[in-house]
Amino acid sequence: GWIVYGVLLLGSATLIAGRLPRVSVVLVVAAHVVLCLEERLNYKGYDRLMFWQAFAILLAPGRVDGAKTAVPIARYYLTLLFMCLYASTGWYKFLDEPGWQDGSTLATHMLDMNFGLLPLGVWASRQSWLMVLMGWATIVFEIGFPLLWLIRRVRPWLLLVGVSFHLGILMMLNVPNFVWASLIAYPMLLNP
Repeated sequence: GWIVYGVLLLGSATLIAGRLPRVSVVLVVAAHVVLCLEERLNYKGYDRLMFWQAFAILLAPGRVDGAKTAVPIARYYLTLLFMCLYASTGWYKFLDEPGWQDGSTLATHMLDMNFGLLPLGVWASRQSWLMVLMGWATIVFEIGFPLLWLIRRVRPWLLLVGVSFHLGILMMLNVPNFVWASLIAYPMLLNP
């Protein structure tokens, strides 16, 4: 698993840098396919996210001769993808899932036997004040992401909050593939 993520990161980094675009695309797409096949038909949110990211990679090279960088359509696409994903999940949590506002949904996830039960998550789930705070922080971050990203000076700080957000998920929930699938695209969001 970690080797495949390393290949995905290496391919993404070289693609972002505009180096070896053909090799980079092959590495990224191959890593996506291996990670999806690893789960067989048990597709989850990160599988769908990785599918849309792989689609962006197909748009990425623009020019493969290395002479000049083409229009960064893949970065624009990924930016729009993350804006839509964050906004839609944030608004859904705010409008249709009141358990996020009182922290009960988050606490339930942290105690779920399939993707919860990490020690820090179990402890946090017992702190009702923390669950309310984390629930609201999640909603505000996800709803605010598209608007705050548009402010260039705020963008690096917003992405730092996003990295912290996803690393917090990694420490409290057993969903590492989702976390890494989300974070792998963050460098492209810095300067689309």
